[in-house]
Order: sequence, then C-alpha cells, then structure tokens
Amino acid sequence: MSARGETRRLAHAAACEIAAKGQRPSIAAIREHLGGRGGQQAIIDGLNDWIADAARRFEIPGIPESLRGLVVDFWDRATTEAATRWQDERQQWEGRLAECQAHTQHLDAQWQASLARIVDLTARLAREQAQVADLRGLLGERDEQMRRLTNLLEREQAARDAERSRGS
Repeated sequence: MSARGETRRLAHAAACEIAAKGQRPSIAAIREHLGGRGGQQAIIDGLNDWIADAARRFEIPGIPESLRGLVVDFWDRATTEAATRWQDERQQWEGRLAECQAHTQHLDAQWQASLARIVDLTARLAREQAQVADLRGLLGERDEQMRRLTNLLEREQAARDAERSRGS
C-alpha cells in the first residue's frame, strides 16, 4: 500500500474515532489526530470515504431523500446534544475533582503540620526525660547524703547517750 493509501486509511479510521467521541470529523481534526502527518489530499480522500460510509448507513430503501436528510439532521443534533451533555458532566466532574484535590492538599498540609508537631514534641519529650533522669540522679545522691547524715547523727546520739550513761 502506498503512503497516500495508508494516510487515506488512517484518515478514515481517525474520522471514525473522532465521530465516536461525538465530535465532527474535519480535515483539521483528522490532521491533529494523526499528529500532523499525511498529505492534504489523502486526508480529504479519507474523510470523503468516511462521509460516504456514513451516508450508506443512513440509506434505507424506500425512504424519501427529504426524510433521509431529517435523519441525518437528527443524528447531527443528537451527537451535538450528547457532546454538550458530556462536556457539562465533564466540567462538573472536573469541578469535583478540583475540590477533592484542594481538600487533599489541605489535609496534606494538616498532616505535615501534625508531623512537624510530633517531631517537636518527641524532641521535647526526650529533653524532659533527660531532665527527669538527671533529677532522679540528684535525688539518689541526696538520699545517700541523707542516709550518711542520719547514720552520723545516730552515732553521735549514741555516743552522747553512752557518755551520759557513764557520767551518771
């Protein structure tokens, strides 16, 4: 198949895909769909092939041409209405998505703030636990001093009592 024939086939397929999305196939739309590739005439031929195929789909034997025209008009209006509704719904969903993303960002910011607070409180707790350990050490030293002083006082008291007993 020649390059022109391949482009014509690809243009026909692109027109089908564009129409399936509820959009009107055009030379510009097909060229864009093909990524800017293909010759102008081959794209026109592919579009004409698609138009001919679409016309054959609406051919119903025994139906006057005026009625066929109405069917085609009806089809065009139906696809336009569907595209409009799709666009409206898409905008609503995109709005909801934006709201959800904003809420997610808000929650993420709160989470980050909470995480920073946890890190801060953890560091503070570690400092305070070190202070408590230091204070316990000091209390232990004070208890030891108290025991020594109490023992010393008890010995002095015992010595005084012993001296009084001897003197009496």
